Amino acid sequence: MTAWHEGPPGTVGGLLARRAAQDPHSPFVKCGGDWLSAQTMMDSASAVAAGLTALGLSKGDRIATLLPNRQEALELFFTCAQLGLILVPLNAFLKGDFLGYQLRDCQANALVVDGLGLLAAESLLADTSIKHVIVVDDISPATRVATVRYHDIQVVSATECVDGPTPQDLMAILYTSGTTGPPKGCMLPHSAYLASAKTYVELDWFSAADRIFTACPLFHSGTQIMALMSALVAGGSACFETEFSASRFVSRIRDERATAVISVGAMAAALLAQPPSKDDTRHEVRLALWTPLSADRQLEIERRFAMPSISEVYGQTEAHPLTLSRWGGQRNRDSAGQPAPHYEIKLVDDTGGEVRSGSVGEILVRPRAEGVMFSGYWQKGDATTSTGPNRWHRTGDFATMDEHGFVTFVDRKKDALRRRGENVSSRQLEEAIRAYPAVSDVAVVAVPSVLGEDDIKACLVCDPGSIPTPDDLFEFFTSVLPYFCMPRYVEVLDALPVNAVGRVLKHVLRDQGVTPTTWDFEKLDLVVDRAQRR
Repeated sequence: MTAWHEGPPGTVGGLLARRAAQDPHSPFVKCGGDWLSAQTMMDSASAVAAGLTALGLSKGDRIATLLPNRQEALELFFTCAQLGLILVPLNAFLKGDFLGYQLRDCQANALVVDGLGLLAAESLLADTSIKHVIVVDDISPATRVATVRYHDIQVVSATECVDGPTPQDLMAILYTSGTTGPPKGCMLPHSAYLASAKTYVELDWFSAADRIFTACPLFHSGTQIMALMSALVAGGSACFETEFSASRFVSRIRDERATAVISVGAMAAALLAQPPSKDDTRHEVRLALWTPLSADRQLEIERRFAMPSISEVYGQTEAHPLTLSRWGGQRNRDSAGQPAPHYEIKLVDDTGGEVRSGSVGEILVRPRAEGVMFSGYWQKGDATTSTGPNRWHRTGDFATMDEHGFVTFVDRKKDALRRRGENVSSRQLEEAIRAYPAVSDVAVVAVPSVLGEDDIKACLVCDPGSIPTPDDLFEFFTSVLPYFCMPRYVEVLDALPVNAVGRVLKHVLRDQGVTPTTWDFEKLDLVVDRAQRR
């Protein structure tokens, strides 16, 4: 008999059903509660699906979520997979116009929130298509919008979905931040989720014996694919932490008997900053992913914690993974690995010509088979997704490729910002800062962070005689910006550098970096406390 995880069916729900039929009792997922088997997860998802159907939702409807890592986020993932709903997992830390835009743009029929998510969203709902607000927490009756309790809609039902999704149907819409416009919703079909996870299994990252551990958020495509879907495809299990704790990271790995860790570079830096302990090496981890993380820091993790480490993977929400190294195979720690089996990659210059080995070029990618990457941008059919009929997708990222096919990342889009594992739309951030009464113009640029990725610098031009204080700006920033968008550095300038047609020369601002007249909010102790991030 063919094992349930061999030749996976074409939908996420179909694969879960096969695992539940052939392996109904083994631990599969955990997030803040007990371990759940595939059968238990399928039963929970079926109960939620029956409740959503009773509310009037059906295949093709969008259901947005504004949730941190918690069990309900996992249940909703598989509920959508079964029913053919399109999941729209929004960043749980969004607020204000950042949140309002995505709620309007996705045209969701329902929104699932926790208590803090409801506080962030309730004043924004009037301008959306949302008909049902479903709350996973007990809340005060003083809320300004009608709500339904998540645990009240679940219906114990054995009824099968007779019109479930096909492999080509959308599983999810995930928003990715742009630089020249607002975020775009990447449309990901079921087939892309399965193909992406299958890549990690085929290249020996994960197997049925693995228990994957991560504190990364479930509203990210990388976490959904690398942890959740890889565990499903491989036949293993995955534990999702409700929040990251550097001081408890190793002990939690040990408690859960994790064999694989998925994390980001900033978490590695926080872990290395902890006091050494005799228990640092007491665990069963055989693979630890930290991305991005330099080769020397990977080796530092290995020496201190005895965790074999890797950072050789690159991808976008549109296509993931694009490059990676086979675990146990040939590696180049300074690279992002080699092209993944499902993709063809080339590097081109400004004219579109392919560059020579070792030269810097923009990464272009196209699929080797149908359905392995995103199918376009939601409600933005005119957005450029390829360079022509051959369907080469322009990533906007720059790299080199050597004679062995190893791709070494050089730079992102010049105006791109990425802070603490989150992409930030520079245009959207500038619009939010420009709303401060004294600010007449603003440009935001990336400044290298000691934690990896970027810190953000805001260059302001203010009305004469109206220069704000750092405290004034910080109070404004915390009221309108998600915490991960908060500038660390602020400099007030007489004018922004522009070219002959008035375009801001951001490369000049980047090259200037942190000047003697720049305010450093961290040194001024103006930092968003962890408990106040939402």
